[in-house]
Amino acid sequence: MKKVLIALCLSVLLISSGVVFAADALYRMLHADEVESFKKDQDAIIVGWLVEKKDDKFTVEVLKVVSGKVESNSILVSGAVMDSDTENLQPL
Repeated sequence: MKKVLIALCLSVLLISSGVVFAADALYRMLHADEVESFKKDQDAIIVGWLVEKKDDKFTVEVLKVVSGKVESNSILVSGAVMDSDTENLQPL
């Protein structure tokens, strides 16, 4: 009886959960150039290759622009990096 009650409570909890907006982040990234309030979030989304690292600056070769505009095929990015293996970057 106890197992049935626990299963029923878990089922009700899963079914009655609130609305989740997990796709909002993806929508904001992919449609930043279309919605005025989203334009503050980012300049562009790119797919690129890290070709050089100097201190906290990275040179990125732009392979594809997903959203927004990029004026050059190579951009300089500065800031913190979460990956700890940035010391071994090597260009193609």
